[in-house]
Amino acid sequence: MVNNLKLQFAFFWVGQDILIPQALVDSIRYVYGNEAYIYQLSDNKTASINDVNEVLRDELPNDIMLARLRAYSLVVTQNTTLFLDADSLVIQKLKLPDFNKFIACLVKRDDQTSIINHNYPEYYPEFVNQKFIDIMPIFFGLIITPDGGKLFNGLFEIALKLPERFHRWYGDQMVIAEEYKKNKEKYFLLPQKEYLFITRNSFNRDELVDLIRIGVKIITFKGPYSKEFIPQTLKELLGE
Repeated sequence: MVNNLKLQFAFFWVGQDILIPQALVDSIRYVYGNEAYIYQLSDNKTASINDVNEVLRDELPNDIMLARLRAYSLVVTQNTTLFLDADSLVIQKLKLPDFNKFIACLVKRDDQTSIINHNYPEYYPEFVNQKFIDIMPIFFGLIITPDGGKLFNGLFEIALKLPERFHRWYGDQMVIAEEYKKNKEKYFLLPQKEYLFITRNSFNRDELVDLIRIGVKIITFKGPYSKEFIPQTLKELLGE
């Protein structure tokens, strides 16, 4: 694996509260400075985030899963781009493989046991008594590829054929799982504990130093308090 110092970043965000995506951009700039080129992918109403290089906009579908896939497909350059959830922070530089051998880098779940709640956020008969690892083994929160336009256009077309409930929830993970299962040899799997460290808490400076020491590159925040935890952790990262 080699260092990739001029990585492109892309994130999807719609809505006028831009505190969370601004924190992501600030973390990327802290780690990469001007070496990173950052795309904001949004509808025509969302405000521009400070310090992004380019805002790509479109009339997006109303359903959030379709909207994100469509927005990701707007990045059509041939440069390696890291597509990541906006509720994330980058805490150190990444190391990537040779993309002449792979379509994309994906992150596979570590959790082998968790059962999907088939009644949340609505009823999904496909999920009754099913594990996440079996149905949705790949996280959509981090995908790195040099050809996002082609990859995400294809995933968008697959998603359109799913039942409408998947247009509202889970559709992104369902389509990337289908693509991965068909072409496993074409994808490079990154360790979740390093490239998509999931947390429901904030971190202080010492804790962040420990995470960096053990190789964590990206933290992604889940749960109802993420709006509070993300800015807190960013301040600690920046030493403020």
